[in-house]
Amino acid sequence: KIMVIFIQYMAAANFVIILTSHLPGAVSLAANRWILGDILCYVNYVTYTTTAQAISLLTSALALSKLLIVKYPLRAITFPSKAAHVTTCCIWVYSSIFPIAA
Repeated sequence: KIMVIFIQYMAAANFVIILTSHLPGAVSLAANRWILGDILCYVNYVTYTTTAQAISLLTSALALSKLLIVKYPLRAITFPSKAAHVTTCCIWVYSSIFPIAA
């Protein structure tokens, strides 16, 4: 259950990258120059770095949850899904405050 939550948030983050990075990139390639303005260029960069870091941390959280399930198999049944949501929220807040530099 917890792994499904992490995977859903990773899918949402990938969708954000598609909308804010790949779609404007395709428009720029079709126009053969960046026609979307400086503000969208900045938003594109900030969103991409923040989301990429969130995806990396969510992948680590997914691996850690699998390790905990293997280490504590009887407790894995009662892992609360709220903990996964709170962890994901903390990951997104951390990624927004301290984005990586690409």
